[in-house]
Amino acid sequence: MGQHAVPEVYNIIRQHKTSIVFVNTRAQAELTFDGLWRLNDENLAIGLHHGSLAIEQRRKVEAAMAAGSCARSWRPRRSTSASTGAMSTS
Repeated sequence: MGQHAVPEVYNIIRQHKTSIVFVNTRAQAELTFDGLWRLNDENLAIGLHHGSLAIEQRRKVEAAMAAGSCARSWRPRRSTSASTGAMSTS
């Protein structure tokens, strides 16, 4: 997803209770998350999920999504292994 689309994606997310945005790579997931995070003036619950995150961090995001809320100020540390990524937001 191009960064030019991030504002439009953010507006779509604002209109829904829970959204999942899928992208093709870890790099796209991280860039999209960062772009959404910068636009997040409404303090929406936003989380990042991809295979390169530590299992504990992935489980936190998964549990938050299942409960209907991501931690609003939680920003995951990033691990070093590469993988195709997906970003989750709620």
